[in-house]
Parts: sequence; structure tokens; C-alpha cells
Amino acid sequence: MKFLPTVFFSVFVFGVLFATGCQNVPVASNSTGSNVRSEHSNMDHNTISTPGHDMGDMKHDMSNMAPMTSAPVAAEHPYDLQFIDSMVHHHQGAIVSSEATLKTAEQNELGLFLQKVIDDQEREIELMKKWRAEWYPGKPSALNIELPGMKMSSHAVADSFSDLEYIDMMIPHHEGAVLMAKDALKRAEHPEIKKLANEIIAAQESEIERMREWKAKWSK
Repeated sequence: MKFLPTVFFSVFVFGVLFATGCQNVPVASNSTGSNVRSEHSNMDHNTISTPGHDMGDMKHDMSNMAPMTSAPVAAEHPYDLQFIDSMVHHHQGAIVSSEATLKTAEQNELGLFLQKVIDDQEREIELMKKWRAEWYPGKPSALNIELPGMKMSSHAVADSFSDLEYIDMMIPHHEGAVLMAKDALKRAEHPEIKKLANEIIAAQESEIERMREWKAKWSK
């Protein structure tokens, strides 16, 4: 069985840059001198809303990010807003990792899978951005890392990953999204959120099973 290289465990961050007080994370180097970027270490300031702004300028450029922390008083915001901001951030992590792996994927099956993950999660991000603009215009970020599943999504990011490295990261990442979606089924007020949560659960549980099958097959 192939495990992640040690360098990928040297950086366990998955962060967000707020309006003030956050610093960029320096590049981390391993003992061989190669550089691994903290996931999303240079995120654009428009990626997560800042006080007085909505999510209309959401981007996938995650390159300017500090270690992830909840937004100020995140838990005091409506749950649906917390879910939107947290799931958008979670989806962005999957997109960045999938795009990196798409450049070097060896298995054709995985290449098709990666593109589907990117397309599906970009579509869902746009949908959540639309809801945020309609339901919570002008609200500050409600990103909450205490929501079920959010802390399962931490992993390092490099310029590319092997097929098995990607699978080892993305299985727990998907499991985190499923946990968050199941929580939304119990707590969300908007039926649109619950519908999306059911779609996330169905799609990502299926993808988890597929990745587990590939891991067993490709690890031999």
C-alpha cells in the first residue's frame, strides 16, 4: 500500500483570510529542500466575504490563505449562512486539489473523476453564492470550522499529487462534506439547502466508495 510522502504531512492547514489581522503563511520546506505550499496560502481577499461584503466575488484562487480559523462570532450567524460559507470553502479545497492532480493523473478513470469533481463543485459553489446574495446580502463571513466535518478537510497542497496521494486525501475530505451535509438536513431552514445536502451526500458517498475500490486495486 502506498502512503503519502512525509512532506505532505508537514503542512496541515486549510485556512481563510479575513478582512484584517491575518498574515500569509510562509512556504514550508522539507528536508530535501523541495517546497510544499500550505493549502491555499495566497488566497485572494475576495474569496471569502469580509464585513460589509457578500460572496459575489468568490474565486477559486486559494493561493493567499492563512491557517483556517472560524470567522468572528461565526456561531452567532444563521445556521444556513454558516453552512454556505463553510461548504463553499470546503468545496474550494477539493477543486484546488483536483486541478493539481488532473495535470499528472496516470489512470484515465481518475482523470474523468477529477474533472467531474471540479465541474460539480464549481456548480454548487455558484448556487450557494447565489443563495448567499439573495438571503444574506452584506453579511460578513460566517465560516465556522466547528461545523461537523470541517476539521476532516485539512491537508497539504503541492503542484501535483500521485493518484493514490489524491485518493488518500480526498476520501476524508469527502467524508467531512457528507457529515456537514447530514448536519444540514437536521438544522437548515431553507429547503434549498436541504436539497443540496441530499445531493452532496448521494454524490460524495458514491465517490468515496469508488475511490476506496481504486485504492485497493492500484495499491497492489
